[in-house]
Amino acid sequence: MMLEPLDETTRDTLQTAFNALIQTPSWHFVLSPVDLDGVAVLTAKNGFSLIDVEVFVGIIAICIILIARNVWKKETK
Repeated sequence: MMLEPLDETTRDTLQTAFNALIQTPSWHFVLSPVDLDGVAVLTAKNGFSLIDVEVFVGIIAICIILIARNVWKKETK
């Protein structure tokens, strides 16, 4: 399927990583905004306004949600 064009070593490594993601409880993904607090601190220290920081963090959170959803959909087929 998605990993077929890869060599065996790379395919096995990626499959192991995907399996780890599949086995990860869904509530762990809910904690990802906590990691985004670090991004907020770094961007705020670089002179971004609070509104810009919140928009940036929101965009990152949405991207994480979409990536997790796509991986989940592909693996549950």
